[in-house]
Order: sequence, then C-alpha cells, then structure tokens
Amino acid sequence: MAAREKNDVAVVDIRLKGEKNGIDLIRDLKSVEPDMLIVIITGYGSIDTAVKSMKEGASDYILKPIDNRKLLDTVVKNIEMRSLKTENLFLKD
Repeated sequence: MAAREKNDVAVVDIRLKGEKNGIDLIRDLKSVEPDMLIVIITGYGSIDTAVKSMKEGASDYILKPIDNRKLLDTVVKNIEMRSLKTENLFLKD
C-alpha cells in the first residue's frame, strides 16, 4: 500500500474493522509518507475525535453521510492548499 508507492491523499474512516481505528491508521500512514494528505470521514464524529485526528496529522474531517461532491471538493481543496504551501516555500528560498 503506502510503503510501495507514493500516495498524495488517503480517505480514512474513523471506524475500521479489527483492532485499529482511523486515528491509528493516520499514524501508520504518516510514518510511511509524512506529506500525505489524510481526510477522515465518520458518522460517529465529535469535537474530541476531530481534534485527535487533526493532532495526528489529518488534513481535514468530513461527517457522514458523505456527499461525493463535498468529498471531491475537500480533497481538491487540500491538494491546492498543499501546492500553495510548497510554492510559498520555494519562493522563500
């Protein structure tokens, strides 16, 4: 998965089957690809969950039910923001 090729964006549900949850997956993904954008989705969201997700490195947070247009807009917005940050760093050098 992330260890084999570079991925720009991951969309992760906070609730996963098994022992790990979405916050654990954020940590795993960030350890492999620190610059990856991670959008968390959940139907069981709370302010606490959102804060934990963002502290672990999520770039955005969407509540279910997911509207496909909103998801696409969120991913595009995050990619554009990262591009602007990268461009700004380049211009400072």
